[in-house]
Formats: sequence, C-alpha cells, structure tokens
Amino acid sequence: MNNKQNPWSWRTNPEELTNQINNYEVLGITKSFKGIVVLIFCGISLISVALSFFGLLLLSDVIISLIIYLAVLIFVYKGHRWAMVVLMVIWTLDKVYTMYLSVQLGFSPVNSIIWWLIVTPYIYKAIKVENMRRKINLINK
Repeated sequence: MNNKQNPWSWRTNPEELTNQINNYEVLGITKSFKGIVVLIFCGISLISVALSFFGLLLLSDVIISLIIYLAVLIFVYKGHRWAMVVLMVIWTLDKVYTMYLSVQLGFSPVNSIIWWLIVTPYIYKAIKVENMRRKINLINK
C-alpha cells in the first residue's frame, strides 16, 4: 500500500498527522503544513506583485492584499489556529470575489476554483494539526 498522499487531498493519513504533531517544533518550513501554507501564500503574493508590474492587477489592490495576508500568515506560522481559520475564510472570500469579477468581465471563473482547490486543503491540514495538538494538550492537563 502506498503511503504517499495526493498533495491536494483533504485527507491526512494518520502517519503524516502523527509526524506533524510529534515533530511540530523541528519540522522545517517545507515539511510542516503550516510552513507549506506560508510558502504557498508567499508564492501567490510574489505572482501578484509581478502581475501588478505588468499592469494586470492594480498595485493598490496588491498592496492591500499583501498587508492583510502577510499579517495573518505571521500568526499562521506561529501556529495560531484562529489565524488559519481566518486565512481560510479570507482565501475563500477572495476566490468568490475573483469568480464574480471574472463572470462580470466575461471570463470563466474556473481559474479561481482551481486555485481554491489547490490551496485550501493545505490550510485545512494545518488546522487539523492544530486541532489535534490542542486535543492532546487538553488530555495531558
């Protein structure tokens, strides 16, 4: 049986969840779910900045997004569950708004749906790790 998991799956195999919890403090940014979430959003932010330089996005919109997302991402990386929930809500609202704008401009909303489907499972997995850590901490008290 293959233990390698589809990266865009919403499911977390028990071995990976245990690894994330047991090695929470030592997993690098590229190995922990919270770190991967931060890296994904940093990449998205870089793409947004590049697109604004080519005039495809308004620089003022990109700067506002950067301020909001980066502020939340700091708390995500520190392991705050509330920040992960906020990030998921903001990301979902962002994609819904982008779909609305796409339809208004006569474009397909599929791009926004694909981005949402690629990114959101990682946020969910990071929340799942924090939930399990919280449960373990409550049991150990």
